[in-house]
Amino acid sequence: MRKKNVHAVYKTVIQEIKVSLDNDSFHIIVDESTDTCSRYIVRLITGALQENNPCKPYLIASKELDKTNNVTVTRFVQSSSSEFFLPNAIPAEKFLMFLSDAALYIVKVGRNLKIFYPNMVHVTCLLHGINIVTETVRTRYPLVNKLISNVKKVFLKAPLRMQMYKERLPGVSLPPEPIITRWGTWIKAAYSTQNTSKLLRN
Repeated sequence: MRKKNVHAVYKTVIQEIKVSLDNDSFHIIVDESTDTCSRYIVRLITGALQENNPCKPYLIASKELDKTNNVTVTRFVQSSSSEFFLPNAIPAEKFLMFLSDAALYIVKVGRNLKIFYPNMVHVTCLLHGINIVTETVRTRYPLVNKLISNVKKVFLKAPLRMQMYKERLPGVSLPPEPIITRWGTWIKAAYSTQNTSKLLRN
């Protein structure tokens, strides 16, 4: 009974999403990540492109892939989009924007999709590009990376050290904790370490 009800509700919701996109051009967003079991999960999100109204995003597909590369992700986008628009064809002239991160293989996915959707513009996430630059800096300057890592270790679970820091530098916040999987935290920690070292010298 549950399987029948869920499928019926799914079809109804998909139909409502199609109706909401019916008269407008649309965008798609592709997001890939790994889950807690280290499986590659890719998601397809779509929404209408309207000049004066913010569009509501809709998750229309989510799938586990054996591996993520430009071929598997392009196939996923094509098959999921085709399935979504059935029984009609994908309205290629209305597919205007493809949003993604700036990973090299996703940029190739954008090139692959451009063949099928000539009006499409591929927009990549600026923050992902900045994060790539940060990662490059982190790997090129291992001594700086080691210093930042050691600063993190000094304050990690050390309330007495935190108290001494606050007494010595009142009004100066503790250095932020760099977390490699969170964009921007390493560069913030680097700036903080630089500024704090100047204050400690004075």
